[in-house]
Amino acid sequence: MLSVAVFCASSKGNDPIYMRSAYDLGKSMALKNMILVNGGTKLGLMDAVAEGVLENGGIAMGIIVRDIYERGLGNRGFNKMEIVETLSMRKMRMKEVSDAFIVLPGGYGTMDELFEMAALNQTGRQNKPIALFNIKGFYDPLLRQISTMKSEGLMRNPERNGFIVCDEAEDLLDKIATAVA
Repeated sequence: MLSVAVFCASSKGNDPIYMRSAYDLGKSMALKNMILVNGGTKLGLMDAVAEGVLENGGIAMGIIVRDIYERGLGNRGFNKMEIVETLSMRKMRMKEVSDAFIVLPGGYGTMDELFEMAALNQTGRQNKPIALFNIKGFYDPLLRQISTMKSEGLMRNPERNGFIVCDEAEDLLDKIATAVA
């Protein structure tokens, strides 16, 4: 079974399509027997993905920071929950247990997670697929910026930073499975 870390917002966003798409991704992961690894909260898109997995018989593993867990913000339905001390520890633990990464829309934390995994790929410290779930074209501006960084010669080993980009959950998961294989 593939273990896939999903990085995304702990907010719902302004458009209901974000929550629907996150839930649909989780449902598709469950139906394809992929293990979800995420930040373990019952908030926003993180919760929607987890509920999609859990309500469809899938396996969800949460890795949550202790102070967030102690404030009662952990999703109690997870099959497994690990508690760590810092956000950095959470991110590294998620990296260790995952075969691939999916990045949904999000804010600073999501961008931090995306760029950390991309930098690890670029420097050869890992070689794991990274997929952008491009809901409503959310990542189009970022992809243009990355293209500029490459064309300006400011990115070493740009071939190691190829992202899978999809706006449909099924297609995204199929491409990740192929990339891991």
